[in-house]
Amino acid sequence: MLGHGAHPSALIPLLVSGLYVLREVAGGSPSTHRVDVVRLAARYAEYTGWMAQENGDEGAALWWTRYAVSLSRSGEDHELEAYALVRQAELALYRRDSISTIDLAEKAQRETSDPYVACLAAQREAQGRALDGDELGCRRALDRAASFAAKAQSNGDRLFGSGSLADPIAFATGWSLHDLGQDEASIELLTRELENMPDHAQRMRARCAARLALALASRQRLDEACAVIGPMLGVVRVVDSATVRADLRELASTLRRWRSHRDVRPLIPHLAAALESRIV
Repeated sequence: MLGHGAHPSALIPLLVSGLYVLREVAGGSPSTHRVDVVRLAARYAEYTGWMAQENGDEGAALWWTRYAVSLSRSGEDHELEAYALVRQAELALYRRDSISTIDLAEKAQRETSDPYVACLAAQREAQGRALDGDELGCRRALDRAASFAAKAQSNGDRLFGSGSLADPIAFATGWSLHDLGQDEASIELLTRELENMPDHAQRMRARCAARLALALASRQRLDEACAVIGPMLGVVRVVDSATVRADLRELASTLRRWRSHRDVRPLIPHLAAALESRIV
């Protein structure tokens, strides 16, 4: 729950300390319990990688993700290896590296037997293909994600990914449609997802709002874009999310074209402050 609203640089030391404790416990545990402890440590490492990404440190994010894979092998948790590829695909997506995003997501789908991990991988593939302008490939990947999701429905617990989205595939679709230039359809899906998102999921709400505002601004629905993102700028400063800032930078660039607009003009300095401020 803390990861939804806390600053990543505050969480990383706590996660590392917890991971150190788990390693010590694993070293002194009988073999029957050691595997479970190591698996938990791998999850801590994976989560630390996510927080490192949110803190804007891609190198650390990759290191922790790879360390999580190393631990998962010791804990005989092979699905985390495939999920690590999904995480790497997401990092490539935020670098706007469509080729690496697609390649990593496809590899994850080939290597996993867990339909939920495959569903996440297919969503990243769809986003990568949208970034590449491949609408047909994007829609095929989204269809595959829906098929994997249907297979995963009976699995129970979610071990990976965000639990904040009512419909993760709809969110990925809305995200992708913006990159494909289909902003009206993107706006409809992202608006619905934002409305259905729990209030405590501040990081994901900020991420969705930034993407929605970007789609609205692209259609020159400037008053609506400002109304969506304005109230979220305080949240952006608190959660200090590098992934949210990626879309905010693009939004700021888009809004500057209409800097004299009555709603845009007062928002610009607040948007700039949110992009520049870091809580340390």
